Amino acid sequence: MTEEQNVEQNIPGIDLQDYLVQVPESDIQAHSAEPDSAFVESIRIRGLLEPVFLYDGAVGGQLEILTGNRRIGACRLLDYPILAYVLPGDIPREEALLIALASNLQRSRNRPDEARRIEELMGMGHTEQDIAKALGVRLTEIKSLVKMLKAMHPDVKDRFTKGELSKAAAKAIIRLPQEQQKNLLDHDITRVKEISQEVKAYQNNVFDQLDSIEVPGIVMSEELANQVEYEALKRIGEDRKVLLTAVAILRKKGETS
Repeated sequence: MTEEQNVEQNIPGIDLQDYLVQVPESDIQAHSAEPDSAFVESIRIRGLLEPVFLYDGAVGGQLEILTGNRRIGACRLLDYPILAYVLPGDIPREEALLIALASNLQRSRNRPDEARRIEELMGMGHTEQDIAKALGVRLTEIKSLVKMLKAMHPDVKDRFTKGELSKAAAKAIIRLPQEQQKNLLDHDITRVKEISQEVKAYQNNVFDQLDSIEVPGIVMSEELANQVEYEALKRIGEDRKVLLTAVAILRKKGETS
């Protein structure tokens, strides 16, 4: 079975086979992500298993990359042909973005591509509800991704949406204030384990400071501790641990007040 025959047609009203072509590298705009070595090796061995999405409506005549930055980067590095769905300019660009995102969701998740394009669609005036409905995904999934993006320092967001920072690393680093996030990137701390160690050290420092603070007029009551504990029990993992530590501090202050 050829690559073209193996491609599914999952977009109602659009026969993607009509737009499937091999595209010369020179016809595509510069890509913005450098694929890691494992990704390049996978394409070297197996070829490009899934086409990228391009849009024939970009300024300057070159095809705009809608999805597939890393795949295009790997193909360029390997000097492999680039298999793509080229959506014509007579399809509105917003519709082309939604088609590309929906196909991406049905095939294999590419969080950086999704995040970058969802944020772009919201900048065009689409709501989270609009996007979730158009893509056929749960609203909570879109809300979670948007919330994560809002918590990122611009440098972190840039590296995440380019595929240079994993989702796991991005989720770990946003537990820090944005300036702390940038500081880790500036020191090339991008591995999940290293980030988690920095987060723990930061939180311990914050709790040490909190434990020594006395705020006039604020009563550290059992009621307040119970409210924080209630919120903690609705969460899991590190979030729960952090809030329970805060509960312990509140109760300690309550005992000494």
